[in-house]
Amino acid sequence: MHEPDVFIHIGLSKCASTYLQKNIFPAIGNYSDIAFSADEDKYYLFRSDMDPNQYLQIVARHIKNPQPESNWLVISCEDYTELLFKGFTDVFFSWKSMKRDMYHFSNKVITENIARTYPKARIIVVIREQLDWAVSRYKMIYRGGKTSLPIDNLLSEPLEGYDTMIERYQKRFGKENVLVLPLEMMRLDHDGFIKSITGFIGADTITVAPDSRVNTAPELNHAVEYERLKNRWRLNIRHASWLTPPVQFILLVTARLLVAFFKPFFLLRYGASKYSVSPSAETIQRLKPVLASSNRRLEELTGLNLEQYGYFIDRDK
Repeated sequence: MHEPDVFIHIGLSKCASTYLQKNIFPAIGNYSDIAFSADEDKYYLFRSDMDPNQYLQIVARHIKNPQPESNWLVISCEDYTELLFKGFTDVFFSWKSMKRDMYHFSNKVITENIARTYPKARIIVVIREQLDWAVSRYKMIYRGGKTSLPIDNLLSEPLEGYDTMIERYQKRFGKENVLVLPLEMMRLDHDGFIKSITGFIGADTITVAPDSRVNTAPELNHAVEYERLKNRWRLNIRHASWLTPPVQFILLVTARLLVAFFKPFFLLRYGASKYSVSPSAETIQRLKPVLASSNRRLEELTGLNLEQYGYFIDRDK
């Protein structure tokens, strides 16, 4: 029986994942779209009691554009990496109905579970300058109504660095089987970025890749705050497990109508002002040595020149 090579795109979130999942991987074919599956499927690899046979069934259940004779199987889930800072992980579990003693948002657990299922897998990782990633992630969860904390609070405790994560994958699957690309490369050389991925998979002849943004976030304050209020109502109602489904439905419809009624007031209050957020200078200075050391080590592991993309690099060590 023909056994395709398995390629697993593990993230990171906010690193062109939706673009790849909507435009590139479906065109390649034989692609398992786990990223948009239900939580019990999407986060199954987080479980310490993960059964490889069960995960194989999950992968098969979400295949798009199946091609049984294909030389590859592509699996993608942007959440197959830690969230860089503990604060973001805490927010994640605060609105997900998952028990932390069962689901482990851990690079180590995910790596081992992948290896148990696909010991010869090849790994695709897209990274992003850490503070730029944090700002983008924060904007998403703030707009989603999932946090009211300042961004500095979420950056108080760094988790595993890129270097440690990549070194673990290289040791487990082989250095030649782990592709690491900076998102910033896509901004400078869109076609080169896409060809690096399709060439790694072996789908060099693939399709024209549209040079357009996917999943674009609103930039103006009035739109951000309007969406935030709408999402907070939605989350609060859905998390009220004591409500029956019919009552939840009625409340969701009512809330949607009420929030829509107030939409003009957001425009009056915020006008055309832009929404922006950034870590404080003190937080940046505190994190800079940690990030620079990790990035320098990552350069050694991958041969990348991260400094050209704006990553902190400590050249003196």
